[in-house]
Amino acid sequence: MANIININDLNELNSGLEILINQIMQLKSLINYTTEDLNKIKFIGPEDFAAIYGCSIKTAQKIYTLPDFPSSDFGKEKKAEVTEIKKYFRKHIEKSHLKYWDDAA
Repeated sequence: MANIININDLNELNSGLEILINQIMQLKSLINYTTEDLNKIKFIGPEDFAAIYGCSIKTAQKIYTLPDFPSSDFGKEKKAEVTEIKKYFRKHIEKSHLKYWDDAA
């Protein structure tokens, strides 16, 4: 007995496969985009910060201890993500108005 192939069934199957392939391609592009973003993340410590911003290391260390500065502890070191530092300095800051500046170590 011969199997009968229905053309309509094949067309529906082909259409479903095309949809799945498009979804896989979209997922692949999202994964690549996320991987590229992760590779762009850079953390710097107070020493690098001092060199970039032209301040002393002691001043950079004080800045890294400020409560609203976006730094984190990595073991014994403080690090901050570069784009978060840029966001922090977009607002106008005067150290004379920082009530905790003199208390910072």
